[in-house]
Order: sequence, then C-alpha cells, then structure tokens
Amino acid sequence: MIHIAGKLSEKRKERGITQEELASFMGVSKASVSKWETGQSYPDIAILPQLASYFNISIDELMGYEPQLEKGEIRRLYSRLASAFSLKPFGEVYEECREIIRKYYSCFPLLLNMANLLLNHFALAPDPETGRGLLEEIIKLSIRVKEGSRDIFLIRQANVLEATGYLEMGEPKKALALLQDTVMPILGEEILLSCAYEQTGQRDKAVETLQIDMYQKVIGLIADAQKFLMLHMHEEEAFRETVQRMAAVSDCFRLDQLHPMTMGNLYYVAALGFLSQESREEALDMLERFAEVWIQTELPVRLHGDGYFDKLDGWFKEFDLGDQAPLNDTVIKKSLLEALSPESGVGELAGDPRFELLVRRMKNKLE
Repeated sequence: MIHIAGKLSEKRKERGITQEELASFMGVSKASVSKWETGQSYPDIAILPQLASYFNISIDELMGYEPQLEKGEIRRLYSRLASAFSLKPFGEVYEECREIIRKYYSCFPLLLNMANLLLNHFALAPDPETGRGLLEEIIKLSIRVKEGSRDIFLIRQANVLEATGYLEMGEPKKALALLQDTVMPILGEEILLSCAYEQTGQRDKAVETLQIDMYQKVIGLIADAQKFLMLHMHEEEAFRETVQRMAAVSDCFRLDQLHPMTMGNLYYVAALGFLSQESREEALDMLERFAEVWIQTELPVRLHGDGYFDKLDGWFKEFDLGDQAPLNDTVIKKSLLEALSPESGVGELAGDPRFELLVRRMKNKLE
C-alpha cells in the first residue's frame, strides 16, 4: 500500500520545516505541498528522488510503501517453506526465509509466522552456532512485531515467541522478565461475549464462542500437564495421579482424535517419567497409547472438531495457517521414528516384545 501523504507530512514535521519552506526548496507552490499532504494530488514522479534525498530516506519509505501479504498467501508460503525444510539443505531454506523477511519487513503477520516457522524447525539446524543464530533471528523478529504492530493479539504471540527464544538460548531470566506478570485470573470475557451474542439473537455465535473457549482450555490443560509431569518425575504419587487424570480428560473429550500432537507428547513424557521411576510396564502402557494415537491419525495432520465440538472448523480456517499443522509431514514422521529409536529416551526398552511390536506398527504406518 502507498501512503505518501502521511509520510510526507510526518517527515516534514520531523525536520521542523513549514510547507512554504519545503515548497521553496522543491520549486513548487505551497498549495502543491498542501495537496500532497492531504492526498488530493501526488508529487510528479520526476521529483520523487529529490524529495527522498531531502529527507534522507528511500523512495519506498517516502511513499510509505509497505509490502503486505494476505492470509492465504502467508499460509501457502509457510506450507511451502515447511516442506522445503524437510527436502532441501537447511542453509538454503534458511537463506530463502531471510530474503522473504527482508522483503516483507513491515508485514507483521508474516514476520510472526516466519518466527514460528524457524522455531518449529530449530532442531534441524546443522550445528550449535547456526541454531543460536536462528534463535537470535526469532527474538529479533518477535521484537520487530511487538514494536511495529498495533494488533494486540500479534503482540502477545510475539512476546511468547521471544520468551521461548530466550529459554532455548539458556537465558531464563530474560524470559521471566517478559512473562512473570502475565499469569492473571480468568476474567470470563468469553462468557460475556456469548451472553451478548445470545441477547442479540445470535445463538449460533454464542455456542461457537463457548465451544472455542472450552476447546482451548482443555487443550491448554493437557499442555500444562506435560510440564507439570516433568516437574514431578521423582514424586511418584503426584506424577501417577496426574497421568491418570489427564488420561481421563482425554477419554472424556476424545482428545486422542481431536489433538494427536498434544496427546502424543503427553503420553511420551509420561513414558519417560515412568522409566525414570523404573516402572517399565507403565512406561510401555504410555508408549502404546502414544503409538496408537499416531497409528489412528491420518496425515497430513489437520485441526478439526468432532460431533461435540461441531462449531470449530470455521474458526480454524481463520488462522494464518488455516487448519494445517505447523510441521511438515516428513518432519513429523522423522521425529516420531526418532522418538522410538535405540538412541532415544526410551531406547532402554529395545528388545522388549511389547516395545518391538509398537515400533513395527509405527514403522508400518509411517515408512
């Protein structure tokens, strides 16, 4: 989009000059400058370089040119790059990402998705130095979004991404500085919004609002439980009760089918914990649930509702990435097989008949 009127007025005021003074320098009338700044007319293309030079900026900046991508274009670009990370050399794809970032440095939804893309493929970095550079890029993009965007939701997401980057870099104090005041009591806006929809005769929107809220909270509960398990691996009673409660939540809401990535992660963390407690059979129980989740999941992974959560599909389609998973199928398959390899955290189970059976079943599904 081109916004020369606003940019010209802004730069003139920054310089502390009047319209008359600018007109005199450019050899035009004050009325011409006034019309440029109000959008009634535009400067002749021949004098744009002189105007840009006067303000010591590029012609693109003078014209307020900010390349933007539509949501569908961002979605297709993300999908293509995610696929490329699994097929091409890491450095080649990373450089393409950086070129795109430079080109669309004012398209904040794109920058946020590029930061997400890099974070989701951070583990593919060929060496620690490249990985650290990747994390620095993620942090820089997050800060850019926070400083430049006016979208509160984008800013909040960027803050989380920045904190994640610091944690991955081993700088938890910086993450705390960003996040320590963000745990606030639930205010119930969604309930109020649903009531407002109902009272204005929009019952379907009221139901949709509550379904989205319930879905997010139950998925958030499982995600919280993963970290809770990690913190309680050596407190067997709390660990076991958490596993039992989360398994019951999953069964109640059929989360194995609704959100296989979240549930698969929970079962795998539970297996690691039981192994650390020398409870091999319970670890195998969790790994069987882990394997069953993925054996029953059709690839590519898509976000979806079900017979109970039947108002979610339109909401998913509004996401920048639509209903697609943030990771390419090839990357997902590779990570799942590596999770069951002899070198993995559950590798000590190699040779156990139950373990070997679930590994064979996973390979039959994924290879």
